[in-house]
Amino acid sequence: MARPDGTENMHYVPRLSMRPFVIPGREKQEQVSVFDKRDDRTFITNIANIAAERGFNTVLGDQPGAMEASLSDLESNAAPAFQKVRDSRWLGVLSGEERVWIAVFAAAQRLRVRNLREAMKHFDAGVVERIRQLGGDPNAVKGFQPFRNEEEVRHFSLGFLEKAMPAFATLILSKRWLLFETSRTCPFWLSDTPISMHNYDDFGPSATIGFSVRCI
Repeated sequence: MARPDGTENMHYVPRLSMRPFVIPGREKQEQVSVFDKRDDRTFITNIANIAAERGFNTVLGDQPGAMEASLSDLESNAAPAFQKVRDSRWLGVLSGEERVWIAVFAAAQRLRVRNLREAMKHFDAGVVERIRQLGGDPNAVKGFQPFRNEEEVRHFSLGFLEKAMPAFATLILSKRWLLFETSRTCPFWLSDTPISMHNYDDFGPSATIGFSVRCI
């Protein structure tokens, strides 16, 4: 049951994405095997406990659970499309509307993860440090307001998710889609940042990773 203050455990990788990785035949349902790279350890846990944090998608002052409810609706609309692909093992089975739901789901997944918030904080700290190196006051720079706490980072990231998701989804829809299948002897792994991007081309000082970057 959702808490009225919006502080329930909220996933940044939805259960929809984790369910295909559930360990079959275990007594407790919906468990996955986890590898923690930071601590170099493995363990088994219920998907309710992993890739989630208390109040992750809640901003103080907003209607509790509003963003979480929107993301839940998105997952419900995308789930049938993903299931059709798994059942048929063919992208051609998707309707135009179903492709849109997958694109929006992928865009949201790219923007809702903890990794993005950490990158935002790292960038913000770098700007603050550079301003101070130049003898300035970060709080006095016009058009720039440093993050003061985790709440401001959460508020900014959720606002960015809402604004950028349509544009990201449009870019995903414009890509050429390919479906890859692997075997049980060489399985796919899911991470806490499930949308991965790669580019074989090197554009020098220009960005090489991004939905709109050539050859991504």
